[in-house]
Amino acid sequence: MLTTKVHVFDPFANENGKGQRSAKVSEWGYQQKIYWEMNNFLTIETFDHNQQLLHFYYEADGDEVSSITQQDRYFSKMDVFPHYLLFVVSRGKDWEKALQAINVHGTDISLYRDKDYSTFYRIGDQSTDHFVLLDQHNFLLKALNYSVRTEEKNHTIQVLFKRLTKYKKLLSYPIHTDYYLDNRLFKRVVIDSFERPPKLPKEILRQKAIKWSQNHSALLQTDYTR
Repeated sequence: MLTTKVHVFDPFANENGKGQRSAKVSEWGYQQKIYWEMNNFLTIETFDHNQQLLHFYYEADGDEVSSITQQDRYFSKMDVFPHYLLFVVSRGKDWEKALQAINVHGTDISLYRDKDYSTFYRIGDQSTDHFVLLDQHNFLLKALNYSVRTEEKNHTIQVLFKRLTKYKKLLSYPIHTDYYLDNRLFKRVVIDSFERPPKLPKEILRQKAIKWSQNHSALLQTDYTR
């Protein structure tokens, strides 16, 4: 179980009109509660600063619900998804699925040197700018690189996982995750708490999934209303 605080920035506006830093927009920020079990269960509740639910995501046993709960705030699955958890898997097919989720094709492995002259393993087709980076020594995920298309042009997305910390001697997880759009910061996710409870409240969360699957904005694989 994780709780996070998400700070959102306007990458196209400079603070005080000077420099290259993105301007923080406090009212765009939000919080999340994440319930996760490897290869088996994931629920993400996204709240505003007043603890009002903005988005509900549920994935278990082949069922999937992704529901917008407030019509004035739009979130997609990839907006709310903790990208690091995409790659915390024990099966090869789930690793391939995670790569596909960020449009990384091919499993070519090469060495990559960043602007600070640090070297990483690069995984992804050599002919594209879609790839992931792994630490050269412990093979932990360090960064994701992919692009998105708007009406005007392609934009490069870079996700950096920082301050990887080992919890309960089992799972390393980043305390900070920074998202960049064309090299400008637009989102920062900070871990507020990290727990390993003896049992997740799966039935309670399943009942919430049934409720929100009936929302007209929900996307789901299983029809709970049948």
